[in-house]
Amino acid sequence: MNWGYKIAALYTAFVLMILVLVFAASRQSYNLVTKDYYAEEIRYGERMEEIRNAQALTNPVKISYEGDLRQVSVSFPEEMRTPKGEIVMYRPSDERADKRFDLAPDAATGIQQVETGSLSRGLWRVQLRWEADGKAYFQEQVLVL
Repeated sequence: MNWGYKIAALYTAFVLMILVLVFAASRQSYNLVTKDYYAEEIRYGERMEEIRNAQALTNPVKISYEGDLRQVSVSFPEEMRTPKGEIVMYRPSDERADKRFDLAPDAATGIQQVETGSLSRGLWRVQLRWEADGKAYFQEQVLVL
């Protein structure tokens, strides 16, 4: 085999390798943090104000995970027994696993429980957005189920 054939074989192998890499890269899924990433970024200033509001509470909202019962409990203080908002169980590694729940705490105790039995094990972020007395609040807590 002379040099011409060897160079042609080398170029052909290189092109095949590039085609395999392009094919593999095109089949890879790329999950962004959220689908509406740019809208969330614009709303970032509002979220910072909501976080400051939540941190300024004298009786903060408590988020806890009871592993033996496989549920997340959100406990509101006495002065905020009827908030409006939502709880988002956010899975950073897979946006399809995210779950949303409307806020509906018990009026007597101020506690809402979210069942986590159907959620996969691993890292989750419990994002709590609510409104009470005309103010917006946001609180987030990292949990490992």
